[in-house]
Amino acid sequence: METIKTYMAKEHELCNTLFFKIHQYIIEEKWSLAKNIFSKFFLEINTHIKNEETILFPKLKKCINASNILISIINNEHTKIKKLLHNINYQINNKKKLAFFTIYNKTIIILKIHSIKEEQIFYPMLDNKFSKELLELIIKVNNNKKNCS
Repeated sequence: METIKTYMAKEHELCNTLFFKIHQYIIEEKWSLAKNIFSKFFLEINTHIKNEETILFPKLKKCINASNILISIINNEHTKIKKLLHNINYQINNKKKLAFFTIYNKTIIILKIHSIKEEQIFYPMLDNKFSKELLELIIKVNNNKKNCS
């Protein structure tokens, strides 16, 4: 059976793949392709964040008081990530290659550390606490993703 951890880790991998493609297109100065992939990436990552904040976080908050600190940390990281992505979008739209790489490098580090926290701490907490409801949660997240596309 699929778990929250495996499902959400697949989303992380998809986002990482798209983010890397953007990087490759900027190296090659294929700006329109970079913009196109960035749009897909931006939709994927924002849907992923929305699912965490509107479906998964509230579920965990109801049952585990200690999770509030972790949720607060993850929320703060989401805010930082969103700001960086808006900046990356600006750099792509204005064909600012050097500025793009500077922000990209910072963002990739933050995304990696963020994903590790989620995949090693947050998602396993959900899997352990809500094992009987996992399928329902995954279906809810998946349906929300389809509605955002």
